[in-house]
Amino acid sequence: MTNEPEPNTRAGEALKPCPFCGGEAIPEQYVRDGSGISCGDCNTKIWEYHGPPHMPSAQDRCRVRWNTRPLPQPSELVELVGCI
Repeated sequence: MTNEPEPNTRAGEALKPCPFCGGEAIPEQYVRDGSGISCGDCNTKIWEYHGPPHMPSAQDRCRVRWNTRPLPQPSELVELVGCI
């Protein structure tokens, strides 16, 4: 068992800007409890506790959660297609 992220988790991606204000994402590491990512502008934060050894690291799970964005709604897709 390893602490390696699963191939489809996108854990190695660079952090995207804050999903709420576009500010800079700042990784935070807490040795005892886990990892977090916060926004340097609006102070939005996410947090992951350390898990069992077979899970991806808390830092990798935070990165995946932070970088995940909702899919566009069908009405938004129609508007985008009209722009092409």
